[in-house]
Amino acid sequence: MDEVLAAIHEVHSAHLRVSHPLAKQILDRAVSILKEERKQSALIEIGSNVLVVRIVEIDEKSTLVRTSLTNCLLEADEVWHA
Repeated sequence: MDEVLAAIHEVHSAHLRVSHPLAKQILDRAVSILKEERKQSALIEIGSNVLVVRIVEIDEKSTLVRTSLTNCLLEADEVWHA
């Protein structure tokens, strides 16, 4: 059991070490794209699996959404909904 817990701790630690530099790289790339291309679209593709979504409108009333769907984007008629 100690070996399993140690492995879990090692994987978690590795994730934490990588996540901050990766987030900075993504942010730097997004800023670069926005500055260079003066992007005004609601959706900007940074890489094959990385998208930046610009909020273009906020509804006046709340909508309940399952937590498992909060980081998912759905495409319908070329309009992106978060």
